[in-house]
Amino acid sequence: MDELHSFALDFFREEGALIERPAFGIADILLPDALAAQLGIAPFLRLAVDEEAAAQDDARRLAFGDPLVERMIALARTRGQVAQWFVNNVRLEKHDLESLIQREATFANAWLTLDPSATAAPLAHHYVRFNFKVILLSDEKEEQIASVLMDAQRGTPAWEFEKLENSGNVMLEPTQRFRDISEAPLLWRNQTSEVLQVFNADALAQLQQRAADALEEKLGALLVPLRQRTAHRLELDLARLNEFFDETEKDYERRLARTAGDARRVSLESKLVAARAQREAKLADVREKYRLRVVLELINLALIVQPKIHLEVRVENRYAAAPITFVYDPLLHQLETPLCAVCKRAHTPLHLCANGHLVGEECIRKCGVCKREYCKMCDQDFAMCAVCSRVLCIKSQVRCAVCGKITCDEHRAHAH
Repeated sequence: MDELHSFALDFFREEGALIERPAFGIADILLPDALAAQLGIAPFLRLAVDEEAAAQDDARRLAFGDPLVERMIALARTRGQVAQWFVNNVRLEKHDLESLIQREATFANAWLTLDPSATAAPLAHHYVRFNFKVILLSDEKEEQIASVLMDAQRGTPAWEFEKLENSGNVMLEPTQRFRDISEAPLLWRNQTSEVLQVFNADALAQLQQRAADALEEKLGALLVPLRQRTAHRLELDLARLNEFFDETEKDYERRLARTAGDARRVSLESKLVAARAQREAKLADVREKYRLRVVLELINLALIVQPKIHLEVRVENRYAAAPITFVYDPLLHQLETPLCAVCKRAHTPLHLCANGHLVGEECIRKCGVCKREYCKMCDQDFAMCAVCSRVLCIKSQVRCAVCGKITCDEHRAHAH
């Protein structure tokens, strides 16, 4: 199911329509009479949300530019900007979670210790679907609907959940049936205890920007044919302009070669300079005309709440120990890969830095002497030997008694 039909089903759900899936790729929609009248269609609509299903004669396949789609967008803009759904049909227990963590969790320089007293607990996680109107501007204008589903806790696109939802295997309900579950923190924000509030403008604005970045990456492959067509038209226009100005400049040069009078030569030289400047200006205008610009307009968003299971364990090595919370997704039936404490990206295996931070390979650095590992948050604990330039952690730094510079132990007497 593509983004347009995902948007359509969300729209109809929010407007109170009844939706059934009689067959794969087919959605039967019973619209309230008032909504059907506003959209100018019959109260019953059978949508083909899959290419193969579109072959059915009585199933309608939506397309960009369809008047129905334009009316839906216009109507959506007049409604509330946020819809909320709940994933209730998941099990909130995972009896072998400790064993699963021991099998799948990997650490490069530490080991995992389970606390017998720790208990798994469900917390409410959030997905946010941003529905955008995408405007592609160059010498032509194209519009389409696109959506991105973001994991609000991790701050990353939720591709797997989106794929499962688009297949019709996620049941979204308008009311919450799980009770007494606290909100999970936003792991990608600096305030690790912060939870998502629908009207937390700062968090949502940052998440929307991440969604826009993900969407432009997602659209990248789809934009290739458009870029190729635009580049071809640009090449033709540039060739025509260059041909015209080439002939113009040659004409002025020929006339200059035949001209003897100083006043006439000055006039022709001035015209030649002006023609060259005009060429550059026209070429710049044409390049700007064909420059592809992607404009995203947020239509609305949907908040999807799903409980996931948390269990805190302990990770330690010779130098440090730290708690880490693992999250099990009962809908996808898998552990979520932990996030690096520095870059907030998913990493496996993780490293435990000597100050107790759990980070990925790209955010770790090793001491050139003792081989302790520190992360980028601990740069203040590193320096370079003034003699051999080795990177030294704070445990391996000494100072020359004469010059006072930081050195390694081998060069502590370098000035003597």
